[in-house]
Amino acid sequence: MGIPIYGAVKNINKEVYERLRSEGEILENLEPLTLRDKYLKDRNYVETKSILNSFFNTPGEIRITSEDVLKKCIQKGVEKGIFGLGDIEDGKVMCRHFKDKASPSLVEGEIIIKAELCKALVEKPEEVEEEKGVIVEPELPGPVKPPIEVPSTAYSAINLKLDVPPGKFSDIARIINYLKTKFEHVETKVEIICQNGKITVSEYEDKVKEALDQANITIREKKLKEASK
Repeated sequence: MGIPIYGAVKNINKEVYERLRSEGEILENLEPLTLRDKYLKDRNYVETKSILNSFFNTPGEIRITSEDVLKKCIQKGVEKGIFGLGDIEDGKVMCRHFKDKASPSLVEGEIIIKAELCKALVEKPEEVEEEKGVIVEPELPGPVKPPIEVPSTAYSAINLKLDVPPGKFSDIARIINYLKTKFEHVETKVEIICQNGKITVSEYEDKVKEALDQANITIREKKLKEASK
């Protein structure tokens, strides 16, 4: 009684944070392609504040360390033309930024916009009334020739064997989480190769094998070489 536990709690919180980060449950960086595929796949636009709320409040959703992660992601996506940034004015989509620098605020009414819609508004000045920073939707054109369909390329299966440097497993976890949105079955295998050292049999059994057993990780194949005496 009376023993301060602040330091212990702080260490526990740090361990929990590092565990979640290494498993890809907490992200310090977010790629614009992930944002586009997750929120603009079936929609023309989505409110940035709703995206932020989903990261922090939706059970089972990945977490970001702060709202700055989302802001930087949106900035990068707008500059690269992956999506646009704007708002709704009088029921019309207003594309304020596309392929330029933007400073998202993550407030109500602010939206990210599908790139195809921004291109239709920004890159056809003959069909659009354009004032500085304001795009007005054009009237619907008359009958046009259907676009020529270009066959898309895709992969139906991926099998990668990787050499992962120490400290980069969180990056692999993020990639795996993304692939799970594309494939029904994603299996990850980890190969651990240790050389130029020594570990006793008891240390291996207590520290390595026991930890794997507790984590329900199956050893599919193992090769153990006895150290020379």
